[in-house]
Amino acid sequence: MPFWSVGEFGTLRTNASLPAMVIVDGRTTGRTTPVGELRLEAGRHTVRWVSVATGATVEEPVTIDAGVQTTVNVRFGSDAVGEATSPPGP
Repeated sequence: MPFWSVGEFGTLRTNASLPAMVIVDGRTTGRTTPVGELRLEAGRHTVRWVSVATGATVEEPVTIDAGVQTTVNVRFGSDAVGEATSPPGP
């Protein structure tokens, strides 16, 4: 179980152009991309990806909605960017 233990949850699915450690709200998750499902409390989070190979970082705010899987794909490089998607609501 993740380090969050109360409230409503959604999930984060994430991948990166380079294998990267995933850090949420300043805490390591112990996971490296690709991450198929990371259970997080609903709300706004700061997610940081740290390249295992280069140490480069990308940091993005990510909003997790209860009961929804949010997908974020990150590209490292001079044009580093994160792209978040959530499926349409019911």
